[in-house]
Amino acid sequence: MNYKEFISDYSSKIEKTQKEADSIVEAIIDSMKDAFNSSNCVSFQGFGMFELKRKEERIVKNPQTQQRMLIPPKQVVEFKPSVMLKEQLKDIPASE
Repeated sequence: MNYKEFISDYSSKIEKTQKEADSIVEAIIDSMKDAFNSSNCVSFQGFGMFELKRKEERIVKNPQTQQRMLIPPKQVVEFKPSVMLKEQLKDIPASE
């Protein structure tokens, strides 16, 4: 599901226009970004936790040229699903 499909599905569930649903989702995303500035995690009970982690710099090798490159340190967001979400996902068949 891409963003446009998500907005379409979400707007029908909350009985709002797609423009209103898009505004709501954008506000949620903006709030999450702001939260990462003051804290390193955002948690939704029953869904999971988004956690800001720091990846240290590392050296990698290009498999085609065998050239080594230094990847600078960066911040990444990791998601840890809640136990309840994991239980709900058990019933969904794996897709190929």
